Amino acid sequence: MSDRKHDVRNGRRHKRFPIAPSRFKGYHHGPCHLHHPAGIATTLDGDVGQSVMDIGKRAGVENIIGECGGSAACATCHVHVDPAWIDRVGPPSADEWDMLDFAHGKRADSRLSCQIRLRAALDGLIVHTPERQG
Repeated sequence: MSDRKHDVRNGRRHKRFPIAPSRFKGYHHGPCHLHHPAGIATTLDGDVGQSVMDIGKRAGVENIIGECGGSAACATCHVHVDPAWIDRVGPPSADEWDMLDFAHGKRADSRLSCQIRLRAALDGLIVHTPERQG
């Protein structure tokens, strides 16, 4: 990991953040990439078991609000899963899919980031934040 605050990859500016503190210390997960519509990609490291919402909020990622704190009771942590990752992330539960009705720009690749937990199979995960939340 670079000790610079920003890296440039493929002509896009990437913010680098250290591992977010969590109760899952010792089970490190590789990078997770959150892409904003403005072209900024934020690369975050987290621990196995943390949600994408948790690491995004702690790093101050724009458009990861999470008003309900991760209980899937709002749609303010809505993201679009990159097509290359859809199968590995898996489909939303019926309750999550219903909650996504309140999200702006619901699509087939929509998920609540509070419901995506980091695990080995998601090392390098790419998600895209919408222009605005709910």
